Amino acid sequence: MFICMFDESDVLDGLNEQQRRAVTHQGGPLLVLAGAGTGKTRTLVARAAWLRGAQGVPASRILLLTFTRRAASDMLARAAAGSGDSAERICGGTFHAIAHKIIRQHAESFSLPPQFTILDPGDVADILDVLRPDHGLADSGQSFRWARGKPDGKQLTCVGDDAQAIYGFRGADPAHLRQLAADYPGLEIVRLDRNYRSRQGILDLANLIRPSAPGLDLTLTGTAARG
Repeated sequence: MFICMFDESDVLDGLNEQQRRAVTHQGGPLLVLAGAGTGKTRTLVARAAWLRGAQGVPASRILLLTFTRRAASDMLARAAAGSGDSAERICGGTFHAIAHKIIRQHAESFSLPPQFTILDPGDVADILDVLRPDHGLADSGQSFRWARGKPDGKQLTCVGDDAQAIYGFRGADPAHLRQLAADYPGLEIVRLDRNYRSRQGILDLANLIRPSAPGLDLTLTGTAARG
C-alpha cells in the first residue's frame, strides 16, 4: 500500500500573504493581478503543486500556459522540480504551441488536412469575416468565442498585469483581463503588489506612469531600501 504524504507548509513556505491567498484559492475562477517582480511564476507553480497535493487534482488535469518559449520552459522546469514521478508531470507550453498541438492531433475533427498551415492574424480576420454569416454572426457587434462546454471556469487561474501587455505581436491584449469579470461571474481578484526586484524610488515612478484600467489598479511596493 502506497501513501502519498503532502506537506502544505512546503508549498507555502516563503510566500507572502497575497501569494498564499492566490495559491490556496478555492471555489471559482481567479485573476491574479501581478506587477513586475512580484513572483508571478513562483505563485503559479505553487498553485499547481497545491492543487495536486492538497486538492487531489491529477497532473493530467492541470495545464500551464504562457506566451514565450523561454517563460514556458522556466515554468515547467519549476513545476517538474516538485514532482517525483516523470509520468505524472504537469503539461504546458506556450498558448500557440499547445493550441497547434491540439488542433494537429484532431485535424480530422476540424475538417483540416494533417499538414495544415497556420495563417497570420490578417488572414484569420478575413476568413472569419467570410464565415460569420454562416454562423449567425453577421452583426458587427458579434464575434466568435470559444465554447466553454461544461473548460465553466471554476478551476481557471489567470495571472497577469494589463500594464505589462508587451506581447501584442503574439496576440496578447489587456482587454482579455478586463473581460474576465464579465465572462466569469464571481471572479475573485488577488493582487500581488510586493516587488522583490526594484527599489521603492523606481516603483514610485512606475506607479505614477503605469496605465490603470478600472478594477485592475495595482500599486507596487518594494522590499528593497528606498533610492
